[in-house]
Amino acid sequence: MRSLLADPRQVVVTGGARAGLAELIQVLCDGSRRLTIGVESPGYPSLRRVPTALGHRIAGLTTDDQGLDPASLPTGRDRKRLDAVLITPSHQYPWGGSLSASRRAAVIEWAEMASCWIVEDDFDSELRYVGVPLPALASLD
Repeated sequence: MRSLLADPRQVVVTGGARAGLAELIQVLCDGSRRLTIGVESPGYPSLRRVPTALGHRIAGLTTDDQGLDPASLPTGRDRKRLDAVLITPSHQYPWGGSLSASRRAAVIEWAEMASCWIVEDDFDSELRYVGVPLPALASLD
């Protein structure tokens, strides 16, 4: 079982992951502006389809056998070009890698510096063959 401390006002129940992602994106864009969203490449297709169907831009983020490569996140003046990143740190699709503790910390540090939202799809976080489960990014922030 996964646990994350949250106030009940922070919990929204939706009719599935895609519906939840669509609702979250609508909140992030205030329903009026077009976002640029970083998505793992390759990555889970719906993480690209939902924002695209809502009219938002997608920027590919490099992955390897350990998940998202923090070095692929924009730096310097370019770091402000992403409004949000959609990542699967516990079980990256299709490679299956898990983001290490150091990479998780690097992603959080980057997001704070870039004033960028992290949308974490914690898919299969409880299924690990080796080692203890890594904490959700939200619990590290």
